[in-house]
Amino acid sequence: MSAKAVDTQAILAEATSTMVLHCWYCFMGALIDFPETTKESLLQLWNDANNYSEIASQPENENRLNADLTHLEKLVGLKRVDIPNPDNIRNAGDLKRFKKKVREKSLYAGFSLMAQPLVKANYSVDFLRRLFEKAYGINDFIERHEMTVDEINDALRDEFSVELYSDHGVAHIAELCEVNPTI
Repeated sequence: MSAKAVDTQAILAEATSTMVLHCWYCFMGALIDFPETTKESLLQLWNDANNYSEIASQPENENRLNADLTHLEKLVGLKRVDIPNPDNIRNAGDLKRFKKKVREKSLYAGFSLMAQPLVKANYSVDFLRRLFEKAYGINDFIERHEMTVDEINDALRDEFSVELYSDHGVAHIAELCEVNPTI
């Protein structure tokens, strides 16, 4: 295997599109673990995180976001990840490690886009630190196949009547309607 034979752009694109929803599953899975979470607080946090994320993800705002990352890492416990040089991929093990690091970097990027607006919206730093710690833990459970995103969505449906889904790589949350049983 040679580095030139590996389509790193395809790996990056695939990780970016799948990890957006994955980040939200980890985040919401962590959020529902807080006993004080209500449907209203869950949806408010979703809206607060998404309002800024759309602005921050615009290319013209990239420098400001990068400057904020070091501060966010310390403030809420984000875990910086460096992607290895793809030119060093020589075998299947190197490729596997490269893909793992790309997924970890995508998780970090997703969590960063969520953390920034929540800090700006004055959520408690202690709450955010605990939330992201739990979100990283949920990710670890999913990676070890001890939990699935379907279980998180089941809990969201059962406890809050909401559901996460993806449409063309964009994560959405839907409020579910209650069905009246017929007699």
